[in-house]
Amino acid sequence: MTTITTFRFEDSIINATDLNISPESVLDKALKHPVITTRRDEHFDLLRRDIIAKYVEYNQYIQIFSEILLGVFLLLSGKNIQADNSYVWLSVFDNDELQSLIDEITIAYRYALESENWEEFKALIHEWQESAIAIRSPELEKACYSGEDC
Repeated sequence: MTTITTFRFEDSIINATDLNISPESVLDKALKHPVITTRRDEHFDLLRRDIIAKYVEYNQYIQIFSEILLGVFLLLSGKNIQADNSYVWLSVFDNDELQSLIDEITIAYRYALESENWEEFKALIHEWQESAIAIRSPELEKACYSGEDC
């Protein structure tokens, strides 16, 4: 068995024959760190389900973060977001507000990565979406600017 060090963790590389001979040993290793099984020129990773779930969750938030940034940068460069884009709501904000959005979600995103808590990030995006709805609604906008609760 070969062990290599990667970016964040240590992987064990085993061939498929070793997996067949000693599956319990391989699964014990997979409890501690990823195990790469090779067969011919193919590679298969064994990871605990909770780790995979965390990676999938992170990927979803990375995608959201990237799509919002892309939308903001399109708008700041004078381009439009297409009407069928799920982030078309960004179009209601002016350049200063868009810059504030970038600043706020970048801070929330970095905090979420460090803390592994995405609630603040999700809440912040929700607040910006709600603000966009309020801006689009003449009744809500009028109520907010008149000092009423909105």
